[in-house]
Amino acid sequence: MGEPRRHGDRNQRHENFHNEEREHIRGGQGHRPKEFEAFMEKDDLPGLMSRCGHYLYHHPGRRRGQGKILRILSQKEEMTQKELQDILEIRPGSMSEIISKLECRGMLERIRDEKDKRKIILRITEEGKLEGSEKTRHEIEQELFRALSEEEQSGLRALLKKLLDDWYKKEEE
Repeated sequence: MGEPRRHGDRNQRHENFHNEEREHIRGGQGHRPKEFEAFMEKDDLPGLMSRCGHYLYHHPGRRRGQGKILRILSQKEEMTQKELQDILEIRPGSMSEIISKLECRGMLERIRDEKDKRKIILRITEEGKLEGSEKTRHEIEQELFRALSEEEQSGLRALLKKLLDDWYKKEEE
């Protein structure tokens, strides 16, 4: 029996995978892990869309999950951790990790429910409200699509909506 896997080992494999992905996107050659080859086929439309989706989902520093939580709490002011977890369909462990990070950054606070000590109430702070604002979302969008002109962004938005409408329409048939 081998040595048990450590969390750091998984993080290192994850980082290696993303380094290979970045190299592939930039046109570099070289060895790519087998799971990379399976995920990133060719530069056809589905492959490119998969790579874009993968980037948007995994890119470090984007804090997408944190942003969603802050936007929800900005609207509701406070709610239980369980309610938020159910809305976002996140596992309890993942939710606790994200909440801890937000709490450390001063974006929200956890409060024990006075009536039911098992419940944790999440309350957004003023700093969290600013972070979760639409302005921040707009800035992130500008950063992600800065390589495209306004006209190209508008065209891409229209094309993506057209694809999604067609895909969902087919599901309803």
